[in-house]
Order: sequence, then structure tokens, then C-alpha cells
Amino acid sequence: MTMLRLVAIALACAGCQDHTNDQPPPSASLPPAVPKPSARLDGKRQQHMRNCPSAVPSAKTSVTSTATTVDILITAPDPDARRAVLARARYNAQLHDPVPMWLPFVVHTGLHTGTGGDGFCPVIHAATQITVEEIPAGVIIHEQPYDPGMVKDLYDAVAARIQALQPSPQPNA
Repeated sequence: MTMLRLVAIALACAGCQDHTNDQPPPSASLPPAVPKPSARLDGKRQQHMRNCPSAVPSAKTSVTSTATTVDILITAPDPDARRAVLARARYNAQLHDPVPMWLPFVVHTGLHTGTGGDGFCPVIHAATQITVEEIPAGVIIHEQPYDPGMVKDLYDAVAARIQALQPSPQPNA
């Protein structure tokens, strides 16, 4: 019985080591790779961009940038459309980064399961912090890339997506 007590005390002491000076491995402190924003406009829009504020009927979208953010202005002429734009913008602001880009089975479902590199919506989640500012005519979505050096790339990707949302010119009949 005494031997059993000594073994129990030894095991308890071994589990109580001081770990205050332990350092994480060097790779644990490095930030994850930040993907370059993409304007890869592919897919069949099976979900009809149901979460995209720019996809609200009658919404108009434009983009500007500052030194640290890309600002997407989305306006709508009628109150119902403005409410829908605001609701979708707020929904997008609450989402986190998409699934990691390196996973081989990532599929864009409209439920925030894509990589953030595909799609048509100007709101790009990959490696950005999104905030929404309500204005009388609609919203301004501020996208701040985690890497400040990516503002131009993000702007270019957002602008390309906005351009792709414009109706195609109709041939003269």
C-alpha cells in the first residue's frame, strides 16, 4: 500500500511541472499565409448570389479605396430593396474567413463554404475584416485586408466583380 501511495505521489508530481518557460515551436507563431484576393469569376450562380447585397434587384454598386480599406457603396432606390441590401450586408459582416484554401474538398454552396476566391459577389471574405456602415441610400461595406499591402489587389478584384454584375449590352435589333 505504501508503494502504491509513492507511485501515485510521483505521478502527480510529474504532471505538475512548471511550463512557464516553454516556448511554442517557431512555426506556431507565424501568421497563416494570406491569399491574394481573386476576381476568378466562375461558377453557374446556382444559389443566385442569395447572400450578396449587390444582387438585390435594383441595387447599384460602386467601389473606392483608401490607404487601408476597399469601400463598396451599395444603394437602392426603394425602401424594401435598401432593407434587403442592409440585411445581406450585415449578414456578410458577421461571417468569418472562409474555409482554408488548402483543403481539397472545398465547395462553394452559398453557405460560406467556399474559399473566398471564387464567385461574383464584390464582398470578398478571404483575409479581410468586414464592417458595414448604414447610409440613407443603402450601405458602405468597408473591407480591410489583413495585409495592408493587398489593398490594390482587393480593389482590383472587387472592381472586376462589380463590372461582371453589370448587364451585358444588348445588340441593336
